[in-house]
Amino acid sequence: MKALKITQEDIIKYIYGEVSGKEKKMIEDAIFSNPKLEESFYNYLDMKNQVDQVGEKTKPSDKAIKNIMDFAKSFGKEKV
Repeated sequence: MKALKITQEDIIKYIYGEVSGKEKKMIEDAIFSNPKLEESFYNYLDMKNQVDQVGEKTKPSDKAIKNIMDFAKSFGKEKV
């Protein structure tokens, strides 16, 4: 049987649930039968969890959101 080449992108898509059922099974088989891929998987999973935690702690204020929205509404309305 020919070995499936799993890329970093495949692992990341797997972590974010962006693969089909068939792809998921193939990626899982590859990850858990290859110690290097398994290590990469857990490293990426840890990074995702850290980014998620930072995102939860660093939300913009309502004032900042209002300023951004006001700017976006006025963008492109300048007269030349």
